[in-house]
Amino acid sequence: MLWHAVAMMPGIPWLTVQNKPSFFMKEQLDPLSEADAPVVAAHYTGLVEKYRIELDTQRQQAQQFIQVQAAQKAKSGLVCKGQIGAVEAAMLYIMIREHKPAETIEIGALCGSSTRWILAALERNGHGHLTTYDLHDYTPSFVNRSFAPSVLKHRWSFVQGDAIAALDKDDVPFDAELLFIDALHRNSFAQLYTDRLLRKAAAAISHPLPVFVHDIFSPFMIPAFKHCQTDMSLATLRTEVDCIRRAAKATSGNRLDLLYSEKQPGGEGIELMAWLARTARSKAFVTFSMYAAPAVSRSIARALHRPDDAANNNPAIFFLIKPDKH
Repeated sequence: MLWHAVAMMPGIPWLTVQNKPSFFMKEQLDPLSEADAPVVAAHYTGLVEKYRIELDTQRQQAQQFIQVQAAQKAKSGLVCKGQIGAVEAAMLYIMIREHKPAETIEIGALCGSSTRWILAALERNGHGHLTTYDLHDYTPSFVNRSFAPSVLKHRWSFVQGDAIAALDKDDVPFDAELLFIDALHRNSFAQLYTDRLLRKAAAAISHPLPVFVHDIFSPFMIPAFKHCQTDMSLATLRTEVDCIRRAAKATSGNRLDLLYSEKQPGGEGIELMAWLARTARSKAFVTFSMYAAPAVSRSIARALHRPDDAANNNPAIFFLIKPDKH
């Protein structure tokens, strides 16, 4: 069978590819490293093959959802542009299918692109509930047109308001088994949710918690690199990276040493990555960003049959929060 064939590929450790793999790898590998990229890519392309048929269906449904979004935007005049990339959406779906969470928390949804992928995976699992938090009330107007009422009744709750304030209350236990964050991309917000939410989660959980945080490896969120943005595709990657490196080099004499690479985190990434490092509360980190992990990103995009000239901006990070209790 396919999994045995992949497992026997030269240079791929047996522990990397198993009959029923977890989404996250057991080995301590660096997806940003060219040396580790082949093993990381083999693991995740294997998962793409495992869920190939489902992902093909989900891509078709995602395209239908885009049409729903367009129609609703035209009707209501809503302006919400945020959505997750095609590759990271597929990997989010796979993560949920693999871990089968009973309760998922989504912080930040806007027009519901990520909500659709999460609900689709939960429905395929046959169990699990999603609670979505957003400051705006846009999401239901899109999601309600894309799922049967029976699905939404059992699978989804929407809460308009401040997620951190709601979840940080002493009388509110942290009971999620998967966490999705795509909200305010500022380091001050990362300070807030790492201290008041991720810390609380680590203290409450008994098993590692899968986490998705969006817009971490997104170089064009850094103002000095913004002018380098073109199509954000594999076809234009070399041109964009060369431009970013020139921009970083041009600032190297200002003694601040803040800009150095297309691989550096943007958005709230500096604070989030620093918190994860200094508290040692995470493991199994992976990203499919073509700027941070180009070899891994290219392999997954091609496994998903994404053409090189298609948009390939997938800046999220995936990781596990380790429980404080051992």
